Amino acid sequence: MTPGQLHTRPAPPDAPRRGRAGLRALLLILLLGLGLGCAPWQFERPMVVGRDTFAFANELKWTYHYNPETGKMEHQRREPAPQFTHRCVPMAKAARQFLFHAGFDPRQPPTTEKEYQRLVKKVLSSNPRHGGGVSPPVIIPGFTNLYDFSVAHEALLKEALGGAWQSYVHCGNFRMVFPFSRKGQAKLADRWERDVHANYPPLVHVVTFPRLTINHTILLIGLATPEEVRQLAPDIEAAGEAVYFKAYDPNQPERPLILWYQKQERQFYYPRTTYFPGGRVNVYEMLRTGRR
Repeated sequence: MTPGQLHTRPAPPDAPRRGRAGLRALLLILLLGLGLGCAPWQFERPMVVGRDTFAFANELKWTYHYNPETGKMEHQRREPAPQFTHRCVPMAKAARQFLFHAGFDPRQPPTTEKEYQRLVKKVLSSNPRHGGGVSPPVIIPGFTNLYDFSVAHEALLKEALGGAWQSYVHCGNFRMVFPFSRKGQAKLADRWERDVHANYPPLVHVVTFPRLTINHTILLIGLATPEEVRQLAPDIEAAGEAVYFKAYDPNQPERPLILWYQKQERQFYYPRTTYFPGGRVNVYEMLRTGRR
């Protein structure tokens, strides 16, 4: 060894191979992680109104009547005053939680009210953004689906859903005060079309802010066929190419609602209902899961 030369131990002959193998393993782990994070979310079946939804409605404090001469909704206070109002957000969110995290087994005998309370609480404490499939579902014995369960245990579920404040004090509500671009609405329409094909129901906030003609939350559950559009929304007059979404509307639990997107205008439309005269709306998604 010459003066100033460092004394180093000779590397084993297989050191380069071990180094390359370790690097390949690290790259494989990273790729697998990225793949799992970006894998498309797929649920086993579509959500169905009248099966996977509540039998009771989100009640309205006012009764509305459409005036064809003015094209506006006229309203008056309901008497007696309804008790279960302004629950559209917790109802739509909870319906998705039951779809993701609950199972129903009519072969098992019904259980006690206290046990049902415990099971419902467990479902409603699950992550509303998570698409399920990781942990076993919460089994609700003695019933075929959520609709039948909510017929038999309406009071229990209404109490578990909580107060109307959840529809007002929600971080997603702040989005409505910002402008809505046509480009942004077009991106949502494309994304939601893919989502419902994968049987994923987006939680959608519908607004006309700064006007207050509608401020409501629904779940998109699929694409409507032309026949379904004619049956469910015969007043629709869509010009040009459009995408028709079926939705669960907590205000009318008996049938799906049609929300449609006009491609040429890049504009969403809401149908005439008992509480809205119909027309243009802006929409955005609440509680989006990261598994898509």
